[in-house]
Amino acid sequence: MAKNMKTASELAFFSHVATESPLLCYFLVFNVKILFRIFAPMNKPIIFYDGDCGFCNKTVQFILNHERNDEIHFCALQSDYAKAFFLQLGIPEIDLSTFYFWDTKQLNKRSTAALKALNYLRFPYQLGKIGWIVPRFIRDGIYSFIAKRRMHLAGNFCALPTKEQRLRFLSQSPV
Repeated sequence: MAKNMKTASELAFFSHVATESPLLCYFLVFNVKILFRIFAPMNKPIIFYDGDCGFCNKTVQFILNHERNDEIHFCALQSDYAKAFFLQLGIPEIDLSTFYFWDTKQLNKRSTAALKALNYLRFPYQLGKIGWIVPRFIRDGIYSFIAKRRMHLAGNFCALPTKEQRLRFLSQSPV
């Protein structure tokens, strides 16, 4: 009974706030929507990439074209979403030359991120997981070699995702 009274009093409070202070109510609802938008996808795999890099954009397009399911979300490292996400994880500085993959449990980077993302691709691309046998310092050395030259590898490339794909880009508002 006491629980119902508490719920009724809470309802009365929010009802009062909504009628007496619509601006405050709007502010609360708006902030809840922003927080939900920022932290709700943390239970989904997310690829963070350099949005100004043609090679990185081609990589995103490749993944979109070859993934098994439509599970992966994408986010440009330059976006406010990425900045808030990384701050939530205690990372104040984002390295734009690094490919990151959030696998719903931890943030992976460089070659480890790329290998973990292969789990979401169709056959035969999953065969690339054989790369796990290569020690990380060698894999990351190869990664760094490519990352330093990434701006020259693909030039300016910008794909236009479909409406359904756009919903999976966290750096953009859903249209």
